[in-house]
Amino acid sequence: MGLNALLGNLLGAVNSALIPQKLVEGGLDRSAAVSQFGVVCGMTMPMLSLPIVFLGALNLVLAPRLSRACALNRPGETRRLVSQAISAVSLLTLPCMALMVVVGPDLGRAMFHQDRVGEYLIPLAAVMAMSCGCSVLCAALNGVGRQRSVAAISLLGGGVQLIFTLALVPLPGVGMGGYVAGAVVSTALELGLCLRQIVRATGLKVRPFQWLTAPGLAALLAGLTGNLLFRVLKDSGLAPVPAGLATLVFALVLYLAGLQAQGVRVREVLRLDW
Repeated sequence: MGLNALLGNLLGAVNSALIPQKLVEGGLDRSAAVSQFGVVCGMTMPMLSLPIVFLGALNLVLAPRLSRACALNRPGETRRLVSQAISAVSLLTLPCMALMVVVGPDLGRAMFHQDRVGEYLIPLAAVMAMSCGCSVLCAALNGVGRQRSVAAISLLGGGVQLIFTLALVPLPGVGMGGYVAGAVVSTALELGLCLRQIVRATGLKVRPFQWLTAPGLAALLAGLTGNLLFRVLKDSGLAPVPAGLATLVFALVLYLAGLQAQGVRVREVLRLDW
């Protein structure tokens, strides 16, 4: 695990160091290259990370619980914990990302005084949502003793991201879009491999409706309706901050109603019986 962390940090550092250089090779001057890199990696991604600070605490609780269940030979409890963790992450992450797509550009201008924060907001929000899923699945794999699988998948994802950076970022007209494409592909690959490994390790039954379809549809409804409401409130003269707060409250109510209509019991998923 220590070696995996070291190599992962090394891959991340190499990738971060190469991006401005590859942007310069694509025709940008150095100041513009550093500016584009800073907008995506120093502004947009940290901003998207704000609503998901709960994830570290969830992973901290999950791994030892799974280790205990495995040590006591309780496969049913292991599967229940993993399924509940995935459901909880989906229920909390997907609406956060949907609403960040709506208010993100205005929030970025308020926080960083930068209009380009929202340029790659939709694909990066998808990356962040998938990263949350990867994080909880990696914690689950660590809890059931599959640390080597986690290390291999993590390094593979970092390698794929590096290949995209080397191949696409220097292309004229692509630039940071190549990095974003690499983030989407590498994160999706890691998510798929982690899910495959946890299914093989625990015998977990995949539940696409509970994990993705129900919260995804509810988040999509809340995001689209919230986007319309946000634009109407701003066009009517309301300042971005109160318009954003009103939109968030309305979208949250609509999201919960969408889950309820699909038969998802939020209290049962988020109940604290870990």
